[in-house]
Amino acid sequence: MAPQRSGEVQLVTSENAESFFSNTDKPLKAILFTKKTETPNLWLRVAEAQKERCIFGEIRDGETSLMGQFGMTEDVLPKVVAVRSSTIPGQVERIVYDGPNDLERICEFLHDAIEGGPLVVELRREVQDLNRELRGLRAEAQAQADAVEAARAETARAKLGQVGQVDAVRKRLEGELAEVQARESSLTQRLASLEEEHAAAVAGLTEERDSMVREVAAIKEVHERAVVEICAGNYPSFQRSTVRPLKALLVTTKPDVPLLWQQLAEAQTLTTSFGIVRHTDAELLALLGTPVETLPRILLYANGEENPIVYSGIVTFEAISSYLEESVSGGEVCMDLRNRLDQAIMAEEAARDECAKVLKAAEASAEERDRTHGEEVRGLRDVIESLKKQLKDACAGAGEELRGVRMDTERRFAEAAAINEGLKQQLLAERAATRQAVQEAVIRLEADHRLERSEWEEALQGAEEVESQITALTGAVRATEKAVVRAASAVHVTLVRSARENERMRSSLSEFISDVAPAQIEPSLAYDPAAAQRMAG
Repeated sequence: MAPQRSGEVQLVTSENAESFFSNTDKPLKAILFTKKTETPNLWLRVAEAQKERCIFGEIRDGETSLMGQFGMTEDVLPKVVAVRSSTIPGQVERIVYDGPNDLERICEFLHDAIEGGPLVVELRREVQDLNRELRGLRAEAQAQADAVEAARAETARAKLGQVGQVDAVRKRLEGELAEVQARESSLTQRLASLEEEHAAAVAGLTEERDSMVREVAAIKEVHERAVVEICAGNYPSFQRSTVRPLKALLVTTKPDVPLLWQQLAEAQTLTTSFGIVRHTDAELLALLGTPVETLPRILLYANGEENPIVYSGIVTFEAISSYLEESVSGGEVCMDLRNRLDQAIMAEEAARDECAKVLKAAEASAEERDRTHGEEVRGLRDVIESLKKQLKDACAGAGEELRGVRMDTERRFAEAAAINEGLKQQLLAERAATRQAVQEAVIRLEADHRLERSEWEEALQGAEEVESQITALTGAVRATEKAVVRAASAVHVTLVRSARENERMRSSLSEFISDVAPAQIEPSLAYDPAAAQRMAG
């Protein structure tokens, strides 16, 4: 659902909040939290003045979910909040405006939020607080000066004849006036130094912003294609890039981008930056420590890491995609375990191939034995047939000789049958032993594979627990920093109030002394030397 518009201001609700905050046409989003049912004229004027640089929105108090997300309650409305992209990818900065409802002040706040973010806004706020404090001190100094002048005139009128007392009071008041003027000069110098620091901070932030803009332009130039041609010139920018959590580099001897690498770049474009290095770039190959003889090679870089991890797994689309996804979620531990798993799978496949070769050789040997045994049986049968034929051709009357020949033939036939049965049993036993060995090898490989996978899952779970603990510690550190900042602010406010209270007490004491001094001086003028001498005697 598109946001409802009132001129240049969009009415943000729970239904259109996602589309509003995902809009990146302008660098800043300015949001007004209000109780009113219509857009205030002041906010419309601000939107008209800053429409070229800001996206303006309005959230009313009926949107409880959005109010809760920004920590807003009904008693603090109206409130203006600026939302801008943070220097950390994927995060935003929220800056709350605490000034008066003035067009120029709000426009100045939005300009500072765009140019420098929370730091410039906070510096501007401190300078304004110091200016207000300085104006208050100047007003107090002026009031004290007026009081001194009034006291001086009153003293001159009331005690015109008491020249000594008037001179003393005048000197005291002049001393206090000089002290106030010295304090004013010190505060003026402090204000000037703070303004110089503010200007230096703004200049530094501007320079940092320009540098970041140039770096972003270089990164966009590197990542505008799915697979980037990497050379010695753009390799540092590719390595420092943090647009995606992982970078994959293919070092190859092929002149074109391989189809598999192009498909991987299109499938993993949200999590991985893909690059390709040609074998002709000798300088970059030396920098990567990759000789031409070892190509092709796949190198993986995590953000902030200079030393790559060499991929040594199965070179298929599914295997490399799974490896990249698990590397993003599990980090270096997961990448190491994945390498070990791929090596185990490759070893298992090699063992299976070896077992298949052994089984095939055993079957060929068994077939050869069967063929040899068949030839022997056929030879024996031929001998038997030959003997039978000779027997038929022999003399019919030689019965004893015939019986002897028959018995010898039957004996040879029985021996041949026994030899045949023995060869069959031996062949079956060897075949069963070979199959049993193959099955045991497969079972051992599967057990090793399950053990490797369980170790990998335990390590991945440990990595997730460590990551959650790090996230919790980071939140605690940020909360502690915020508490320290609030405590420092409270201490600063307390010191300022204490200083002002001391000034007021000093002023009251000065007025009291001015009133009491004449009553103490008059008895001294009525001093009787004779009476004092009698008392001393």
